[in-house]
Order: sequence, then structure tokens, then C-alpha cells
Amino acid sequence: ELFFFLFRKAGLNTGSAIGRGIVPIIFQSFEETIEASKALLRANIFAPPIVHVGVQDDLPRIRFFLTANHSNDAAIDAAIAILSREKDKMRMSRRLVSSTAATWAASREENHARRR
Repeated sequence: ELFFFLFRKAGLNTGSAIGRGIVPIIFQSFEETIEASKALLRANIFAPPIVHVGVQDDLPRIRFFLTANHSNDAAIDAAIAILSREKDKMRMSRRLVSSTAATWAASREENHARRR
């Protein structure tokens, strides 16, 4: 339950999990899930992505399987830190894409207005 609580406290999406045994972290896209899994693997935390066909196409995730041996485990703290950092990167990336798309759309509208 500690792992679950810490994930939630870090703002990570655990879906409808109750925090016992298996704790999923749900991502917004396949690509984000893959990147988070790679970041964990670089820290020697094996947490493979679970994507469509294993789960719904719009709910890719990483599942953590926990036992009593994981209480106060440094790997838990590392996983939370890595996923929090990845979440921040993803948020920034989405903002950049959204901002770029808005700028492009405004420029396109301006060009159309000049042609009229």
C-alpha cells in the first residue's frame, strides 16, 4: 500500500487500483508508456509496458507487481522519482506540440486572410 500511496501522492495515474499486489501506472499514449519503461530499465528497474492487445488501446500502462519484500525499498523511491520526471517531460512535450500547432494554425489563418 505504501507504493500505491506514494504513486498517487506523486500525481501518477493508478486508475481504479486498490493498491494491493499489482499497481498500474496508466499513460496517455503508447509512446509515453514505452519511454517511461525505458527510463525505468536504465535504472535497472524491469517494468515492461502493457499495451494493446493486453489492455484497451487508450489505456497503456506499466504494472508493478509488489510483495511484502518491497516495503521501504530504494527501488520504490527510484521508480517514483523516474516516473515523476518522465511525467513532467511528457507534459512539457505535449505543451510544446500544442503551442506549435496553435502557432501554425494562426499563421495559416493569417496567410488565408491576406490572400482574400
